[in-house]
Amino acid sequence: MKEKRERLTYLASLFIENKMTQSEASEFLDLIYAMDGPDRHEEFLSNPANQQKLDAISRQENIAAQQQFDKTLQQFNRGRYFMFRAGLPALLAITALVVYLCHKPRMETWPYDTYNTFADGTKIILRAGSALQHNYQNKREATLTGTAFFDISHNPAYPFVIKSTGNIETKVLGTSFNLNTTAQGYKYIINVATGTVQISMPQQKQIQVKEGEQLRIAFNNSIEKLPFDPIQQNWMKRDLQFTDERMDSIANKLSKRYGIQFQFKKARIPHTVVTTKFQGTESLHEVLSRICELTTCSYILEEKKVSFF
Repeated sequence: MKEKRERLTYLASLFIENKMTQSEASEFLDLIYAMDGPDRHEEFLSNPANQQKLDAISRQENIAAQQQFDKTLQQFNRGRYFMFRAGLPALLAITALVVYLCHKPRMETWPYDTYNTFADGTKIILRAGSALQHNYQNKREATLTGTAFFDISHNPAYPFVIKSTGNIETKVLGTSFNLNTTAQGYKYIINVATGTVQISMPQQKQIQVKEGEQLRIAFNNSIEKLPFDPIQQNWMKRDLQFTDERMDSIANKLSKRYGIQFQFKKARIPHTVVTTKFQGTESLHEVLSRICELTTCSYILEEKKVSFF
């Protein structure tokens, strides 16, 4: 407990001095929640100044990645004369490298939970501090570092495959489950809420995990199967528990979770207080519909903008 408190104090100093990375920001938020409770966690996130700092951390790491690519591109341009002298094979090889760097998916992390919907209807809720790299061009495939809840659309012809630490593959036809690849003492914990998943790992028989079951894989590759543990999914709803919370504060949280903007057409709406809670798996439409029922207002969703009136 003392070590965690010291770690929290250290991370707080980094946050104040604007020296925090995305992964440190995620750890910082988790420690606030664990050490000081959900009320303090929500109070921290509701502070506009804190939110601006968290957003700046995300932007800064994305800018750094872009700058690295720009540097590579500049080096490529400076060496064009040499490449033509070296011949066509060298030119093609370096051109391919630049194209690869430009289009290679990045494992991005965010300091808050995010809700993602794909064209086939698949929904993925990514926990703060986790990273997901997905390939939807030729096949349904993703690589996960951290924790996410998956609600995979059914498609027998194209099963969804999730790759994680230790060359573990999770094959899914159509189901919903929570997957954690960075749990303390384990490299893999899956809780299956609906359907069935198939787990593959080197030098092991394939394992099926059914609805209502949990599978844990330790770092020594020992495996244990347990009953479904709903506590594993509590992280999804921690930012969706509202008690006498103003609409402008709620909109700020939903904006980050669903990647949209909000505007208020009536002056009273931002100051209206709401008390409600969600499980964390709800779609944006489900959340907005309930909020509007409680506040006697309506909303319009156009592209990435929600208008309350």
